[in-house]
Order: sequence, then structure tokens, then C-alpha cells
Amino acid sequence: LRTEQERGADRRNRAVGDCVSLGAGMRVTLSGDKVPGTGETYLCLSASHHFVSEAYGSGGPGSDGYSFTGSYTLMPDTAPMAPPRRTPAAVVQGPQTAEVVGEGEIDCDEYGRILVRFHWDLANAYSMRCRVSQNWAGAGWGGMVIPRIGMEVLVEFLEGDPDKPVVVGNVFNGKNDAPYPLPAHKTKAVWRSNTHKGQGFNEIAFEDEQGQENIAIHAQKDQTLKVLNNRMKRVDNDQIESVGSNKSIEIGSNHQERIGGSMNLTVGGGKLGLFAALAGIAGQATKDALNVPVAEAALTDILSRAGTVSGSVGVRAILPWVS
Repeated sequence: LRTEQERGADRRNRAVGDCVSLGAGMRVTLSGDKVPGTGETYLCLSASHHFVSEAYGSGGPGSDGYSFTGSYTLMPDTAPMAPPRRTPAAVVQGPQTAEVVGEGEIDCDEYGRILVRFHWDLANAYSMRCRVSQNWAGAGWGGMVIPRIGMEVLVEFLEGDPDKPVVVGNVFNGKNDAPYPLPAHKTKAVWRSNTHKGQGFNEIAFEDEQGQENIAIHAQKDQTLKVLNNRMKRVDNDQIESVGSNKSIEIGSNHQERIGGSMNLTVGGGKLGLFAALAGIAGQATKDALNVPVAEAALTDILSRAGTVSGSVGVRAILPWVS
């Protein structure tokens, strides 16, 4: 409709004549000389009639011209008729807040657009799909955080056009509280999500209180880290690592560790086999490097540190190549 309104003036024609009976809304068929438009039917959009009494004419007897003149605006009656837009477009002054609505817990289309309900909408109607501002938006890369049902969002309108809403932010309210009580945790910077159709969350939190600075990461289930090249880690003080179940390390090439002090290793079940394997690796490396046999007594001492080597399970039974 807007396109037809803008292009409607392209096929409008202006004419002058002395047809007193022609008025707006009437159809007229042109006839006469063979000129473009002859024989076509036109719709009269407007007509202006101008009459001058001959008694007051200044030309005197024999003067040229008509005492009546008409001017008309015509358009082909086959062209679409769209009246020009005269009502000024509505302009929204400033941002507004609205509540995210839709189906389920998260509702968006393929472009990440969401539905909102403005607080002044007494009919509880949904809005059109609103685009959501992101921190980055590239071709297959960038940020992607979709506001969820029940959140209160801040909506701006491009150039004040109510038909072009954009969600530019979120705000907490009395219904939706911050992740941590405020102002008690005002020194925290937090990014916490919410498990979809469940209880839990993923979180990255920064604590900036002097003397308590900390970066905390919480994964509700799994955490995956992939480094395509090198990864370096340095801890200037202590490091504590706890694994609740199994741990597996796969090394494609060499493994090297340097320990400045002592190393204590406590192994539960199967400790003899572990130390036998360690002794075997060390002994085989020594034998290969020096081409000398490894004394059974030396390996027995290593194994005895792990546990008593019984007479039936001696070093030769485990490592048959020792001397």
C-alpha cells in the first residue's frame, strides 16, 4: 500500500478544458485528435472550475479566451488507486520497557527475534517480532544471547518508527532479582545463565573486592576446552586438583615433569602393579641407554616401597628381563 501511495503520482495527468459537469470521482473518456491517451478512460481525482462574468471582462468585445476555465487531475482507471498519505507518521519518543512473551521458556525465530508485550497494552496483545541487539553480529560469528520469557527488556525504535522496534537491553525488577543479593555483593561482576527446563546454571563471576579478587567458573554439567596449538599455565603458589571419579591422560609424544622437592604418591588398589610398571619403564630405559643389566635388588627396593613383594610374586615374575 505504501509503495502504491508513493508511486500513485507517476500516472497522474493534469488537463484543462471547459467541461462544467466533470468532478472528482467521475470517469471520462478522452476523444478527439489521435494523441497518446485518446480513447482511454480516466478517473477524475480533482476538478477546479473558474468562471468570469463577461460583464466584468477587461478585454472588451471580441476578446479571446473563455469565460469558463476548468482544470482537472486525471489518472487511468486501470491503475491502482491509493490515496496519498496525509496523516503524519507516529513517532515514539524515547525507549520503553516491555515483558518478553511467547511459548515455552525461550521463543525466537531464525533471526533471533522475540515477542514482547508493552505494559500499556491493556489487550495483552503480542508485539511484532523484535530484533535483539547483540555485542557482535557477524556472518556466522558474534554474540548470541536470547532474552527469555518473563524478562523485562528495554525497547528502542529506529528513527522513532513504532514499526521498527529493537531490544537494546534487559533490566531487573521486583519480580526478577539479581544473581546475588545487592548491595552486599556489589563488587561482583556476574554472567549467570539458567538451565532450560531444569534447575541449575552456568556462571562466570568476577570478584573485585580488594584482597579477595577471584574469577569463578561454574559448569552445571560438562566443560569442554579445545586448544588448537599451545596451552601454557603458570601457578605462582599452590595448586589443588580434585577428581571425583576417573582421570585419563593421553599424550601423543613425550611427557616430562620436573619436581624441585619431594613427590608423594598414594595409590589404593593395584599399587604393586603401578610401581612395577614405573620400575619397568625406568629399568628398560637404563638398560637400553647403557646396555647394562639392571640389578634385581634395586628394583626390589622400589617395589618394596609400594608394598611387600611375596615370594611367589617376585621381581622376575613381573619384570622377567632383570638380571
